[in-house]
Amino acid sequence: MEENNVEMNGKYVNEETHARMKKKLKKAGKVLLILGLLVAATGIALLAFGISTDSLKHSTIGFIAGGGFMLVGGFGMCSVAGALFYVAHAREIAAFGASTIAPIAGETTNYLAEKTSPGVEKLADAIAKGVRSGGQKNEVSEDIKYCTKCGEKNHKDAQFCQKCGNKF
Repeated sequence: MEENNVEMNGKYVNEETHARMKKKLKKAGKVLLILGLLVAATGIALLAFGISTDSLKHSTIGFIAGGGFMLVGGFGMCSVAGALFYVAHAREIAAFGASTIAPIAGETTNYLAEKTSPGVEKLADAIAKGVRSGGQKNEVSEDIKYCTKCGEKNHKDAQFCQKCGNKF
């Protein structure tokens, strides 16, 4: 496919179609946000009027109930508007996330590789030794312990690694 095409719903569309869809989503989001805020503000006003009235007549309860429903409806409209804005800006949000997370993931991978390589080398040596011996059981000396940092063999009573100085 051409480089200026974008996949949407399993179909490729060109950048112009994508830009038009994005513009429509942003416009619908703005309209819904404004309506939601107006409905929520009206709901707050009705609630305030209903609560400030001294008597509990049917009309007062109606103001309180109507205000509550309008407030919830207004917040619901604002939530949908937020979702539309998110969808309209999904590409930018994803690009920002990738540019922020990828370097950290790379640094973490390098750190883990550096810290685990001695252990991996020790494991690879043990496997190679086992393969060379034809799978026969080798006796492991109980007088030896391995450094968890560098993999060096040390006497079992050693308190520090003789190669790197790591404390056991």
